[in-house]
Amino acid sequence: IDGRQQVMGDKFYQEYQESFKRGGLGGLVDRYQPTLIALEYNDTVPWAVQLKFMSDWRLIYVDGGFALYAKNDYATSIPAFSFPDLLKQRNISMDLGQAIVLISGTRPSRWKTTFEGYYRPQTYPNELMSLGLLALHYEDYETAHSLFAESLRQAGGGYFEIFFNLGVANLRLKRYQLGKTCLQKALELKPGDPSTQQMLATLQSI
Repeated sequence: IDGRQQVMGDKFYQEYQESFKRGGLGGLVDRYQPTLIALEYNDTVPWAVQLKFMSDWRLIYVDGGFALYAKNDYATSIPAFSFPDLLKQRNISMDLGQAIVLISGTRPSRWKTTFEGYYRPQTYPNELMSLGLLALHYEDYETAHSLFAESLRQAGGGYFEIFFNLGVANLRLKRYQLGKTCLQKALELKPGDPSTQQMLATLQSI
């Protein structure tokens, strides 16, 4: 949906906006009675978060951009989506020790990725990063950590958001020292970032 209200009308657009508020999606669902909901989960994070707590809905499919939810009484033979199964399907296996070695050994570099882009293709794991963010929203921090760690392995140390998201996942897992290391490396790539600075300041008291 976009902001050209002459297409869908003011009323419908207002309903859509209201659905982003806490509990707002439930009202929209009650009105239109869907049996399936498809969404671009990183563009509609409030919907993804609300659906996690809507007990009569289950997540049945996820890829790097879209998620599909079904009512619990619809197509009951289709199982609910499993984040740990996602890692198995994609053959992502990295234990904590391997992740620590990878994170500790990867040097942040703002310029290496830029310069290398002139003479060889760059790898940016969009799909893994998107899936990792959804895992964070669903509070499956182990899966999120594995997806972000694999993103780091593929892309190298040139991206702030990979280190930052790894830091967040590790903090949620109460791996405070590893989370701090990730955030410090993120700050090297984006000096002065207020969110990173605030999180690091909070860690000083832990």
